[in-house]
Amino acid sequence: MSYGGGASGGPPGSRPSGFALFSDLKSSGIQIGPHNTLNVTQGAGVQTRSQRRAAASAPRVKEKKPKRPLSKSENEPSLDEMDKVCKALNKYKDTAWRDLGTKLGLSSGELDTIHHDHHAAGVYEVSYQTLLLWKQRQPTPPQVKVLAQALCDIGRGDLSDKLA
Repeated sequence: MSYGGGASGGPPGSRPSGFALFSDLKSSGIQIGPHNTLNVTQGAGVQTRSQRRAAASAPRVKEKKPKRPLSKSENEPSLDEMDKVCKALNKYKDTAWRDLGTKLGLSSGELDTIHHDHHAAGVYEVSYQTLLLWKQRQPTPPQVKVLAQALCDIGRGDLSDKLA
């Protein structure tokens, strides 16, 4: 375990009292304040107790398969199609938009930024902004078939049926 220093202008390696920067990535049960603990694992994001509870209590969505063949359309998804997908995602667990964004190739930083900037407006808006960013980031016009496949990959094949 190592300590970071220099936060108060002291030489590197020194640390003011009450300040420690840990680099041990296998720590667990680190006490932060009187009632908070932190479990740290390498490669995993830090999740608060309330986030863990919310994830555990989120309704489990059974994986749904499409009722018809996946779209092979090379057209760009219309705003109406995006709206239908976002409305449907809004009804389910609030991480479906993040799963979709990941499948569409957005980075975790981009998804965190979208969540930070739009979470107050609700899951619909976060989902919509995710799809808009995906469309903007494509070097060629995005295709409906790519969105349909991503929806199937996250277990929401039923939503791919909403795409032409």
